[in-house]
Amino acid sequence: MQNVSENSKKVLKRVCRRKRQGDKRAARGRLFLFCLWFWAAVLAGCRIVDVSKGEVREVEYTVLGSDEIPEEVEKVLDEQGEEPFALAYESGGFLYLMKGYGRQNSGGYSIRVESLYTAGEVIHVQTTLEGPATREEQKGDGSCPTIVLKLEARENASVVFEG
Repeated sequence: MQNVSENSKKVLKRVCRRKRQGDKRAARGRLFLFCLWFWAAVLAGCRIVDVSKGEVREVEYTVLGSDEIPEEVEKVLDEQGEEPFALAYESGGFLYLMKGYGRQNSGGYSIRVESLYTAGEVIHVQTTLEGPATREEQKGDGSCPTIVLKLEARENASVVFEG
C-alpha cells in the first residue's frame, strides 16, 4: 500500500509542477498581450507629422474686415457668387487666403480659424463655420459667410484648406 501512495505523491508533484509551469506561461502571455495593447493605445493617440521637407511653424495673419479688403481681392470674392470656395490670391507682397461657406439660410454665422501653419513649403489652413447661437441671431434672408486672411507672401508656397 505504501508503494501506491509513493507513486501517487510522485504523480501529484509532477502534476503540480506542470500546473505551475502552465501558470507561468499564461502569466507571460497575459503580460505580452497587455504590453501589446498598451503600445497600440499609445501609438493610436499619436499624430505623425511629416517634417522632412521643413519645420512646422505657426503663421502670423490678420483677419480682414469688409472695409479692409483690397479692391482686387474684393473682385475675386464677387466672382465666386454664393457657392462655397477656398482661394489664395497674391498681391503686393501679401497672400490673401479666402474661404467662403456658400449660401446659408439665415444670418448670424461666423468663421473660426482653427489653425494656420506651414510645413515645409505648404501652408495649412483649417477653419470652422459656426452657426448662430440664438434664435435672434438667425434673422435675415440668409448670408454667405466668408473670411479673408492676410499674411506675408511666401515663395513657391502652396496652400491646403482643411475644413
